[in-house]
This record gives sequence, structure tokens and C-alpha cells, in this order.
Amino acid sequence: MIFSFADYELDTDRIEFRHDGVGVHIEPQVFDVLRYLIEHRDRVVSKIELLDNVWGGAFVGDSALTSRIKSARRLVGDDGRSQQVIRTVQRRGYQFVAEVSESAGVAGGGDAASESDITPPPSGVVSFLFGVINGASQSWERHPDLMSAAAARYDEILRQAVDNNSGAAFTSAVDGVGAAFVLASEAVAAAREVRAAVDDEPWPEPLQLRVGLGVHTGEAVVLQGRYYGSEVNRAARVVAAAHGGQTLVSDATIGLLNDDDGLTDLGLCQIDRDMPLLRLWQLDGQAFPPLAGASTPTPPALRTELIGRESQLEAVVESVARHRLVSIVGPGGAGKTTLAVAAANAVDRMTHAAGIAFVELASLDDGNDIFRALVDKTGVEGAAAADLGSLAAHLARRPILLILDNCEHVLDECADIIDLLLDAGGEATVLATSREPLGIDGEVVVPLGSLDAFGPELFMARALAARPTLGLAADSGGVSDAGVDADDPRVVDICQALDGLPLAIELAAAQLQHLTLNDLVSRLDAALELTRGGRSRGRSRHVTLEETISWSYDLLDESGRWLLRQLGVFPGSFDLEAAEAAGRASDEAVGETVNGWTGGVPTLPALADLVAKNLVVHESSTGRYRLLETIRAFAWRRLVGAGEADDAAERLRVHVVDRATARTRTDRWLSGCHAAAVRLDVDNERFAFERSIRIGRTVDALEIHIGSSYLFRNTSSCVDGRWWVDALKPVEDQLAQRDRLWFTIVQADLAQGTADHRGGMDAAARALALTKSVDDPAAEVIARHFEAVHLIVPAPAEAMARLVDALDVARALGDPRLEQLLEAFMALAELSAGNGDKGMAIAETVGHQVDGDGYEFFIAHFAAWTSSLIQADVEQLRYWLERQRRHLLQIGLSLPWQFEWSTGLVDAVEGGDPIAGLQRTRDLANVEGHDLDADIVLALATIERHGQRCREAAEMLGAIKGRELGNLSHYILARYLRNDLRAELGDEVLREAMAEGARYEPGAILELWGFDKPVS
Repeated sequence: MIFSFADYELDTDRIEFRHDGVGVHIEPQVFDVLRYLIEHRDRVVSKIELLDNVWGGAFVGDSALTSRIKSARRLVGDDGRSQQVIRTVQRRGYQFVAEVSESAGVAGGGDAASESDITPPPSGVVSFLFGVINGASQSWERHPDLMSAAAARYDEILRQAVDNNSGAAFTSAVDGVGAAFVLASEAVAAAREVRAAVDDEPWPEPLQLRVGLGVHTGEAVVLQGRYYGSEVNRAARVVAAAHGGQTLVSDATIGLLNDDDGLTDLGLCQIDRDMPLLRLWQLDGQAFPPLAGASTPTPPALRTELIGRESQLEAVVESVARHRLVSIVGPGGAGKTTLAVAAANAVDRMTHAAGIAFVELASLDDGNDIFRALVDKTGVEGAAAADLGSLAAHLARRPILLILDNCEHVLDECADIIDLLLDAGGEATVLATSREPLGIDGEVVVPLGSLDAFGPELFMARALAARPTLGLAADSGGVSDAGVDADDPRVVDICQALDGLPLAIELAAAQLQHLTLNDLVSRLDAALELTRGGRSRGRSRHVTLEETISWSYDLLDESGRWLLRQLGVFPGSFDLEAAEAAGRASDEAVGETVNGWTGGVPTLPALADLVAKNLVVHESSTGRYRLLETIRAFAWRRLVGAGEADDAAERLRVHVVDRATARTRTDRWLSGCHAAAVRLDVDNERFAFERSIRIGRTVDALEIHIGSSYLFRNTSSCVDGRWWVDALKPVEDQLAQRDRLWFTIVQADLAQGTADHRGGMDAAARALALTKSVDDPAAEVIARHFEAVHLIVPAPAEAMARLVDALDVARALGDPRLEQLLEAFMALAELSAGNGDKGMAIAETVGHQVDGDGYEFFIAHFAAWTSSLIQADVEQLRYWLERQRRHLLQIGLSLPWQFEWSTGLVDAVEGGDPIAGLQRTRDLANVEGHDLDADIVLALATIERHGQRCREAAEMLGAIKGRELGNLSHYILARYLRNDLRAELGDEVLREAMAEGARYEPGAILELWGFDKPVS
């Protein structure tokens, strides 16, 4: 059917919209809105009716419909004032009022296809592919001609990929294309083809299409060639969750694929508040920010197959589902950690929607260490991480599974913390591993002992991993190992001698890399005779784990034994450079020459040998190394026994200090890459810092501390920052004036990261006072900048004056990084003062100048983003956000919640659901311990102002007046919004509206809007 009105035609057969016979791009939902209104033009159509029929029951807000009505009016030359085509009937809905004529057939030439030529769309269980161009509406507004050509090309790419993979496209519009496939593999193949073609296409400048793709499988209903049902809605929400350039695949689709090559598990995600959690996977390996609503944190992956523990795994999983505290208890080497990891990956992730946090306690000494580890692994920041009570109260309200691994040496401390957590609420669950029970009321204990009959199976699995030819006739190990299997009496005897302990069995099996089975048996017998005082082979005996590790240790050459001892000093994981530092030693430290080798270790071959023999674990995902706790404890005892412990600890301390001081203090203060490396190596950083304090090397402790400044000022690892500042304060008087100046700068960093404005101003004042007696221009610039930062909102003119003074010092110093940092803050000060044009010009200039990994890059882009935000330039806002995102991911730092807030605001301004993205922001910030209700209300006020609902926007500003906001740019936005509303409404109306809004709490406003309470 063709509906004609004025110079327009709506062709429902071709799904086309034409003006004067020429096709015009139209978004799919705009097309459906127009068609429905025209088909029912004899009456007023309510909003609910439109939402039900156009969106098929999917949850969307009124703003989505309002946006489509606005777009439809723009297409037909109408607007909200004249309403010559589409009339708004207050409180009732909309009516199409233009005169319409109808005609059958296909307009524009050609014959209509016969029914026999039309392939019916697949039905039943199908795989859906959806695509969406991020920011398309804004691009159409700014570059309609370029987008017209780009949209046509994208449509061609998509249709070709669908056709090539036997799919059926069921809409042709660019912003919401859908296709259905009989096979999941065909849908994934089409997605890969679209992605490759879009990435390779030379799009016309300044366009750069950022297409998100999503694949989901489920049963759907086909009515008149259109798909309906909850699975279609879920498919649409999957693609909506994708970042530009990202392809998401649901777990329902993954289960139908033959392999998972190129797929990354992103965990469970809350893609819509009215839908259950969906487990999503990313297709191919490009780095993207975490998905909004993703469950974090996630458990580590199981490195090897779990053998012989199936019944215990079932018991742990069942107990975790029914009880709040479960302990896996057994001797060292029984595989408690492995079972806990397996359980973490097997439990119902829906039940633990707030994530699964795996906290390793082996290297920790007291309750303070445990507290810091909990904060780090759960991602909690802000007030919720202020102390243990706050943390426990916060976690207790979240459906999180906490796995506390290796509790035995801090048993009392763990018991106290778990008691506090369990008493604070009923949502969190704890799974602990320990050599003895915690002794807490309600504790369910799952005992773990010998593998018994499964020991030989584990032995053979690990032996074949060490020597794949084992048991073959042509095995390089010799004829004595031909035909070896799990039933071989020698294998059974070894496993019995090792008491069925998994770690002992794995260590023994790893020796088959260079020994025959007979050699292994004889060496084990020799070890037994030595440790048991010469017992005969025929007598019953067992080997403790300590003896097994000792036996494996004795089989190493001198260099291997030396290196393993030295690695025992590491409290956590370490990289190759650190291992090389540990392996260095003088001739005297090692002793006599052995086989021509004296002192030190050629680290890489020795380390590789330790990895091959299961004495060191290599984490392929990070490239780092670590020792299992039982082996680390053994290595440390041998290190102490050899009288080498203090030297090894000092080498580690010096290595950390040397790595820090290889860069100037200014470099460390600015560098994001250095901060990311510090965060990855935090256990060793703590060790070196605390040892430096203990032995009186206060300046070394400060040097380490300065390297963490970037983290502290960006609300990361602030718990460590507080501890380190407190540790340095008692010895501050031992520092020279220049060192005290830098220590004060670090305190200002920590104050900024914890939003302690009073403390920040105090630290800045003390730093400035110290600059008068110290010749350190870089430190002076940083101190002056801190003084100015805290004035940008309350006194922008004063802030600008101080930044200008600091800029003079920076220019004399000749460090462009500090100059750019100051200029970026000057842009923010101008914006805060209401000098929009000046601020925007500075922000854009410095934003394009900066390069590298420094803090100046982050602030320059932050300023440019803020300027785009206050002028509602959506295209530029997305541009600067994307650059910032790539910058942070490249240097290895996580994205803050502000990105989700900005994305949700931009999506809503473009006509999307104002609740979905901002709800995700609220949930994400709540997980981190931040209350963002006032910031969310500010976003809603901005959206209302954009929709010309000025009175409502003013009332929302009244509700957040005087309340703390989570970001400097939000204060600036609030000031601009208030001034804008004053110009629109007048002073008196603005005051009345804000006074009315002040009666409401921000949380009450969010409830009225339909927001859920934050996901705890």
C-alpha cells in the first residue's frame, strides 16, 4: 500500500519514504510511527497504543516516542508549533490530520514480486543479528548529505553479508537493521563479515561510522513478515549494550556454536532492568570498556581440568547456594584453591549478580592487609571504603560471592571480618579455604583429603602434559616407559606414597619431562630412605607435601635451587624483570662454583625450567609469574635457612625503588603508564614501601609513594594511599625540605581522589609555603595547580589568576606537559566563570595538542568533554569521550563511572530512553561505593531542558542545590544550566521552581521517574 499526502509517499510494500518521488532516509521506528498514525488517522492514537504496536512490548520511555514524533514531523515539513500533519492532543495522544490518498501496487516503476518469489522469514528458534550506528541521529543532523551516502553503503554491506550467509533481513533502515538466520553459526559469520567490511570502508570525512552489532538466539513469532516476542526484544537490547565497533553474542547463541574461537566471556550483564541477566560474549579481541551492567568482579579461570573432585565440587556448589559461609578445609596441597576456583566458575552467576571476588590472602599478614585486599578485589571506593565497618555494610547488601583463599595464617582476623560482614546484611556469601575451620556460627565445612583412586588419573594427565609421547613405543624416554598408563603399578605406588595429595602428584609427574618412570621411582625411594632414616621399599610409608616439594627441589641444579629460594621473597606475582633482579647475586652469596656456574642466575632458562616442573606458575594472560602458596612458603623457609632472606628482601626493595627513580618525580606524577604498572605490581610495591619505612629509608618510601600519585588523585587505590600517608607522617621530620614538599603534594593528590576539599586546600597551602625555600619549579607548578583546582567551582576568577601565575613558572621551566595541564584547567576555570567561548576555545586547542600517556592528556580531554557537554554538542562529546576511552585503555587504567553517565545523557538527548543508561550508571557507581543520585538528577534536568521543559528542569536543579556532585564538570554544567534557565524563565519563576524542587530528595525524584533502587 502507498499512502500519499502533500508531496510525500509512504510505501509499506517497499518500506520506503519518498519526497517528490525521491527516496528519503527514515529510521525504522519513525517509519512505523508514521504508518500506524496514517492507518488510524480517523482517531486519536494514545501513547500507550503507539508504544505497544511500534516497539512490540519492549520497555521504552515516553521520550523515545517523543523523539520519533519529532523526527517524523521534521521529515514531513511539520513542527510542534504548526502541527499541520501530526497533531498532539494533550493528555490523549497523537492524530495524523493531513489529507491522505491510498493506492495499491509498487510505486516508482517495476513489477511487484509474486508471492511464490518471496522467501518466508525463518520461524521458531532463530538467531537474530541486529546492528546500530552509534550517534547516527547527530550525524544526520550535522552531515545529512554525507550520511545519506554512508547509510546507503552501510545498508549494502549489511544486506550482502546477510545474503552471503543465508539470512533474511526484516528491516532495511540503517539505525536498527535486523536479520534472522536458521543457524547460529551463520549469524556469527554474517556479523564478522559486516564488521570487517565496515572497518575497511573509507567513510567520507569527517564521518567514521561506529557500528555496534549483537547476535542473540531464541524462539520468536512471525506475524505478517515481522518478528515479535521477548527474544526479539532481548536481541535488540544486546546490540544496544554494544559499544561502537563492538560485536556482542549472547550465551544462548554460544551454546549452538561448534567452537568459541575469538570469543571473550564478558560475564553476566543487566542489559535491561525488566529483563533477566544475560551472559554476553565479545566477538574478536579488540579492547573495549566494561559493559554497562556487567557483573564485576569475575572469578579467575580454571587453569587445568579438575580431576577426581567432582563430588566435592558438587557439595561446594550446593552448599554455597544454601548457606552464607562455606569453608573448604584440608591439608596443604590438597587442591583447596583449585576446587574454590572451579566452584566459582560453576555456581549460579544469577544468584551472585554483583560478581565473584577472589581474594588471595597468602601474602597478607594482618587485618589491615585483608581490608585493603578486599577493597581492591571488590572495586569499592569512596565512603564505602573508608573503614572495615563501612566496607562490610556495603558488601553485605550486595549479592556478591567473596572467596577468601588461604585463611589459615590469619584465621582470627578472617573470622572477625566475616562475622562483621554476615551480621551487616543478608546478601553476601563467603567461600573460604583453610587448613582448619574458621569456627564461626553457621559455617558449613567441606573436607578435602586424598584423591585416593583418582590419583593415578591426575598423575597421567600431568605427566602427558609434561611429555606428550609418554607411553608410546617410540617415546624418547626409553622402552621402560612404553605402555605406561594410569593402571601401571609404578604409577599407583607413586600416588600412594604421595598420600594422594594433588600438588605432590603434579610435582612428581612434572619430573617426567626429563626422567623415565623407573628413574622417578628410584629417586623417590632414595628421598624416602633419606627422610625416613633408611626404611625399606617394602614397608608402608607416605610422603608429606613438604617432603615432596623438597624432593622436587633437590632434583634441580644449583641455579634452579638458588632461583627458587630467591623467588620466595615475592609476596605476590612478579614479572620477568623482577625475577631477574631476584636472581642477581654476588659470588659470595651463592657459594662455591658448581659445574662452572658461580653466583647469579641466567634467569629466563632457569625460570622456564621451574615453570615446566610446576614449581612456578606462569599466567599467560598477564605474562606474570607466581608461586603457589605452599611452594612460596617452602622457598621462603629455605631462603631463611640459607641466610639469604635479608639480602633477597633488600634486592626486591631496591628493584622497586630503582624502577621508580628511573623516572623523575615529575614524570612519575604525570605518567598514566607508570601508574598502571604500579597497580599491577601493588603487592611488591607495598612490600618495598613498608620495608623502606622499617629500615629507615624514608626517602625511598617517598619515591615509591610518588609513583602512586596518579592512582590516588583518580580515586583508585585510595585505601593504600591513606595507609602510606599515615606511615610516612611519623617520620616526616626526617625528610629534607624538598622531600617534604613532595610528600605534601602526595597528600594533596589523596585529598583530590577522596573529594576531601578542605584537606586538599590545606595540603596545597603547606606545599606552597615549602616552595619558598626549595628550588623545584616543577613541584611549585604542581602545588600552585592544586591551590587553583579547589577554587575552580567556588571562585573561578581566583583560580584563573593562580593558574596564570603557575603557567609563567611552567613556561620558564620549559615542560610542555605541565603547560598543557595548566591550560586544560584554565579552560575549566573559564567555563566555570561562564566564559563559554573562551573556555571552549582553550579546551579544543589543548585537547588537540596533547600526546602521550600523561595526566595532562587526561585533563585536556576532560576539559574538551566538559565544554562539549555544556554546549550540548553531542557529536563532539562522543568524539572526546572516545579519545579518552582509548587513552585509558591503552595505558592500562580502568574507565570511571563518568563515561557511563555521559553516554547515558547523550543517548537520552538523542532521543533514547533516559532511564536505561543512567540506571546503569547509578548501579555501577553504587557497586564502587558512590552515591550518584544528585548527579543522575542533574542529567535528567539537562534532558528536560533539551526537551524545552524548563520548569521541570528548574525544579530538579532545586532538588540538588547545595548537594555534593561526583565530578567537577557536573558543577560547571549545573551552573550553566541554572543561568540558561534564568534567561528562559526569569529570576522569579526560576526561584519558585527551584524552591518547589528543594522539597524533594534526589532519590525521591528518581523514584518518580521510574528508576529502580541501585543494584546492590
